[in-house]
Formats: sequence, C-alpha cells, structure tokens
Amino acid sequence: MFPEIRRREVGDVVALPGVSPVLRRVYAARGIASADELAYDLRHLPPFGDLAGIDRAVELLADTIAAGTSARSVTKTRRMVSGNRRRVMAES
Repeated sequence: MFPEIRRREVGDVVALPGVSPVLRRVYAARGIASADELAYDLRHLPPFGDLAGIDRAVELLADTIAAGTSARSVTKTRRMVSGNRRRVMAES
C-alpha cells in the first residue's frame, strides 16, 4: 500500500522572487519565513569544526586525492560530509 498523502495547512506564503508558486507553498509549509533561510553561500554554512566526523572525512579525501583514486571515492566522501552537515544543522 501507498502512504497517505496529507495536505498541510499553510499560513502566509513568503514572497520569494524567482521561486515557483509550488516551491513557495512547500517552503511556507516547512516554516520558511524569509529568503535568507534559503541562502546556501559560505557565510551561512556552519563552522567546519562543528561537523561531526569532519577530521575523518578530510583524511579520506586527502588519501583519495593522494592515491589518485577515482572520483567515485571523492563523491562518497562528499556525501558523508554533506550528511553530517545536515545532521548538525538539524540538531541546532
């Protein structure tokens, strides 16, 4: 069986220039109140020292580069770091 799809009640939809009405509705349902919350530039990232497992990820990446291993290994490392970043941000 398929899970039930439920519509959420959405309050005020934030005016986000250049964002489709569907995404604006999704963001509103998730509590996004301003375009600043969607900024992904470097100044909005958490400090690298706050990322769980960052030391190990850096070691893996450096070893991969030094060994000339395939880009697939680098991608795997990047995903691990990205997953840790999301977890740290969710815990904040």
